[in-house]
Amino acid sequence: ISDVADAGILAQAQERGIAARHLPPGKFRTKLDEEAEAAYITALREARVDLVVLAGFMRILKGEFLRAFTDRVINIHPSLLPKYKGLDTHARALAAGDSHHGASVHYVTAELDGGPVIMQGRLRLQPADTSDTLSARVHTLEHIIYPHVCTLIAAGRIEWRAGTVAFNVSHRSRIDIADCERLVHRCRLTIDARRQVADLARAIVVDRRGLQHRVNVIAIGERIVEALQHQ
Repeated sequence: ISDVADAGILAQAQERGIAARHLPPGKFRTKLDEEAEAAYITALREARVDLVVLAGFMRILKGEFLRAFTDRVINIHPSLLPKYKGLDTHARALAAGDSHHGASVHYVTAELDGGPVIMQGRLRLQPADTSDTLSARVHTLEHIIYPHVCTLIAAGRIEWRAGTVAFNVSHRSRIDIADCERLVHRCRLTIDARRQVADLARAIVVDRRGLQHRVNVIAIGERIVEALQHQ
């Protein structure tokens, strides 16, 4: 579902035989009006969704929508939360002289960009970085960690529990090579330099409460580095 009538994702979904539709967001610029909110809730319920994944949806969700999909809405934000909630995150990181920047996947709550963080991708700022170059680099990270989080949630490895992110200990098996190959493939689509790919793999981190999962994430990075060394 898109709030933008000519969004490219609608055409891509149609090409792949995936049900997709545009739903008008209503009269407000930063949120859904009541009629639109009801339409979105109805459409998602009719589709029997288990997880609502926001991508480029620049509207604040609160109230009835979050009650309809309690603990089942996630978002990706272009900063290392809790730093730089809101807009212009890349410019703010550069202006602050930060050494690192990145993206955060988090559960959505009524607090703007304030829900529990599930996973973060982190990169080192370069002297030549601008807001545009940094945005592109962070976008690459987003394409790695967001699908991975969705996969982990679908597999039951991550869940919302008592207001925090819980990593299911019954799924602590090591990451298999297929996971690593998929990540390597995603990296190749957007990055040419192998050193950068390796750095990205090593930089993927999770919320500090997910210590068990951190080991698996490090294992992914090691596998990617190993795979690249043998090419």
